[in-house]
Amino acid sequence: MPHNSVLIVYSVQQFLKKSPYEIMPPPDRVHHIVEDFLTLWEGRKSHILPLRRFIETVTDSDLRHFFAEDCLKMALVYNEVPNSCQEFNKGFGLTGTNEVILEAYKSGLLI
Repeated sequence: MPHNSVLIVYSVQQFLKKSPYEIMPPPDRVHHIVEDFLTLWEGRKSHILPLRRFIETVTDSDLRHFFAEDCLKMALVYNEVPNSCQEFNKGFGLTGTNEVILEAYKSGLLI
């Protein structure tokens, strides 16, 4: 028998705007999950991506993970980097390997 889960997000403004006759106001975000006992949560696009996008929207954050080389490229090109690259910017992910430096040079990030 399938199991249903519903994730619902309400804002304070929604509760303040609801009428006295409403028990619950309309939600800001809803994510419905239907799973079977034998469901394997391995499908990146069909299982994980919709849930990740819902959580990213609600928390207003980027949950993707990047390799050190990608963090280096983004740190050199953009003003802001995703949360998973914050440790890299603090120096914890910078290994200084020849591969990282060569990749940065090939990409035109180093002169």
